Parts: sequence; structure tokens; C-alpha cells
Amino acid sequence: METFWKDIEKKLIDKSCILVDNLGCRQWTGSMKMSGYGRIWVKWPGEETCKEERAHRVAYMAYHRILPQDLGHSMEVSHLCHSRSCVRAEHLVLESHFTNMERMFCRDHSECTRCHRPECIL
Repeated sequence: METFWKDIEKKLIDKSCILVDNLGCRQWTGSMKMSGYGRIWVKWPGEETCKEERAHRVAYMAYHRILPQDLGHSMEVSHLCHSRSCVRAEHLVLESHFTNMERMFCRDHSECTRCHRPECIL
């Protein structure tokens, strides 16, 4: 299983670059969805075919060594930095849809409300 995760990490690194900015995001440079999220194809262990995934979700799963079924259907991988193309694991958190929507308020107002933990990176 460790070989699988190492291959995923290599793919993430090869298709991203570190931005020279105050936030230190790792921007996805591979294929993008129209929504602005990176996309990556993954053949999960035990599966017969590849599946398209959002790159930031795969980055979170690789960092924490968890498979899609371990995320839970009601949980979302949110960006603390508010950058949809960021795949830096330290900028990603697993949380409810409600909390993810609270973060959008922070993004739109360029200030964290501090109503959620961890706080946004702005």
C-alpha cells in the first residue's frame, strides 16, 4: 500500500508547483475542471478502472493515507487558503459542508470570521 501512496505523491508533485506568495500554496498545473479545481485520474486499490478525482482531495488522502471510503460521504476537503487549485496538504482540512460554506464567507470578505477551526489562511 505504501508504494501506491508514494506513486500518488509523485504524481501530485510532478503536476504542481510551489507559488512564490505569502501563502505558500502548491498550485496544481495538471488538468483542470471548469470549476477551477485540479483533476487527477487514480486507480484505487481493488478497483479495475481509473476514476477522475479532484486533485486536492487526493492530496489530502495521500497525506493522511486514507482511501475515499474513509472520508465519509457528508465530509468535504476544504481549502484553508481558498485557492481551488492548491494541493498543499497543510492547506487542506476535512470538514462538513456547512463549515466549508462558512469559509466561502471568509474568502468573499478577505477576513476569517474565526467561527471555525482551523482558521482560514488569508
